[in-house]
Amino acid sequence: MSDEKNPGPGRTTADIELRFGRLLSALGSALSDMTSRLESGQSREIRRDQTVDLGMGPIRTETRIRVRYASDFGSAGPEPGPVHEETVEKPPVPARPIQADIATVGRTWQLQADLPGVSEEDLTLGFDAGDLLISAEGSGRRYEGRFPLPPGVGLADIRISLKSGILDLTAPLPEAP
Repeated sequence: MSDEKNPGPGRTTADIELRFGRLLSALGSALSDMTSRLESGQSREIRRDQTVDLGMGPIRTETRIRVRYASDFGSAGPEPGPVHEETVEKPPVPARPIQADIATVGRTWQLQADLPGVSEEDLTLGFDAGDLLISAEGSGRRYEGRFPLPPGVGLADIRISLKSGILDLTAPLPEAP
């Protein structure tokens, strides 16, 4: 029996690496050809659409390179260097409400929520009028939520865990008087 992991029915890791290598080779060849044509002055704009079938279905690639010279902008043009396309400002991504499960287990307060595409670095916790404020943004998604905290629990008491898009917050509850 082979030591390789089985990534799917009838596919070995070596088979997938071979197919991926062929895709990278085809992309590298296309980029090299495009660069040569630009350097030789044959063209100032090159577009290349290519479909590669690696045995798991076709993969379509699109590449475009455009060269602009300072003379294209007139005598008062920009300094030589990278030319950036005009950026169209995108409207802000609307915030999705955070749906959370909140529970008290023994002397521990717990909050659990699904935040797909978010890492711990993308997470912000705040405190306002006894409420926990959560905001997160990652992978083109933005989340916001406001949740009541038990009396006596503050931000410093909350332990955070965010793994695979699952947010787990826990805090010890204060002793009852």
